[in-house]
Amino acid sequence: MAFGFFCACNHTEPENQISIVADSTWLQFDRLVIILADTNKQALDTLFQRKLRSMDELGTLPANKLSIRKSIFIIHGYQAEHLVFDQTRYFDRFTLSTTVDTLIDFNIQPESIQLSTDTIKMTIGSQSDLLIAGILPRKALPLFKWKSLGASLFDMVYQNGEQGTSVKLIAKQIGKSQVVVFAEKDMGKSDTAIVLIMDT
Repeated sequence: MAFGFFCACNHTEPENQISIVADSTWLQFDRLVIILADTNKQALDTLFQRKLRSMDELGTLPANKLSIRKSIFIIHGYQAEHLVFDQTRYFDRFTLSTTVDTLIDFNIQPESIQLSTDTIKMTIGSQSDLLIAGILPRKALPLFKWKSLGASLFDMVYQNGEQGTSVKLIAKQIGKSQVVVFAEKDMGKSDTAIVLIMDT
């Protein structure tokens, strides 16, 4: 009995069987995680959690806790422990309909980057507020490369890894410099913040 375009349940088996239709790009992930969740997105069961080596591996996944009416599947793809794909699929077994919500897709090319501020003013020894990088479209991969053009003037402290979305600065010397952030997937997309360090 087929249900929707991405999953099927075989009731002749001792357990419910779920077949997930995957994109071939999922084979590029270092790790694929598929979670069966309740309607509050609380995990009920982990259906898959390893490197996907063949599309056939997702053909008969056990799903003992499959809902009678509605089921949610949370799909995460990782590369070097970075989340590069985040998708949720909502499946209704009564209407045989599926809704797909993709939050992060590493296949989408970034169009622009914008920092949370264009000027940072500091005094010697002080620490800046979070400098946060945003990317458009929002589904594009949020991995960045940060560059300091004034290492002698301030230290840059990564808040969530070197490719993460935010940094803080610690002022060391008086002067003017810049922080530049690039999209990891397209180094031609960048934004710059001016850093001004004063004595008082």
